[in-house]
Amino acid sequence: MKFSFTNNTLTFEGDDIIMESIPSFLSTYHFSEVNSKTTPGFFKVKLGDVKEIVSLSQYMKAQKYLLDYNSAMLLFHTTNELANNLKRVGLYIPVIHVNDFVVMSDGEKIWFVYVGLSEKTLFRAIDEQIVVPLNLDGGAFFSPELGIKRLPLKVPDPYGCSVYAIGLLTKACLLGDADSNMDEIYATKLYWALVRAIEERIYLII
Repeated sequence: MKFSFTNNTLTFEGDDIIMESIPSFLSTYHFSEVNSKTTPGFFKVKLGDVKEIVSLSQYMKAQKYLLDYNSAMLLFHTTNELANNLKRVGLYIPVIHVNDFVVMSDGEKIWFVYVGLSEKTLFRAIDEQIVVPLNLDGGAFFSPELGIKRLPLKVPDPYGCSVYAIGLLTKACLLGDADSNMDEIYATKLYWALVRAIEERIYLII
């Protein structure tokens, strides 16, 4: 799958696009679809007042590889909202890469937008099973149980896996490393959200 940005419109193309993910994508970010009839492997999204789009990697580099607290909160909140919307159609994002995101700006506000709407990045769950590659990318964020070398891998809570991965990504972007302690944000809303997403889930797995 590939996407391009021209004339304030984001265009997705590729045979691997999961078309049933589009309504979740549109409702999460409050975008409107341009083409009235969605063609498999192709759709366009009108972005309103968006003036610039960069990859999350590029944005992080400009920010010296650290998000401020409010930006990290926005990343965590909106991506969790997307995960919740995708769950309703049986889709999950338990493995997340920085390259799955772009950052949009209207000159004043920013949006962190997940654009990994393909078969390579979204997982389908059938009878609580998701199939995970034997060799997960070392640059990915994912829940510990997904590292088990056994297929098919039965995961009783793929949504929890998604929230865990989102939490790890957010923590890495905010603190510089997913393994960093969270003392500097202790007792904030984001601190408790990350504790629920990451640390409490580890105890459940154990």
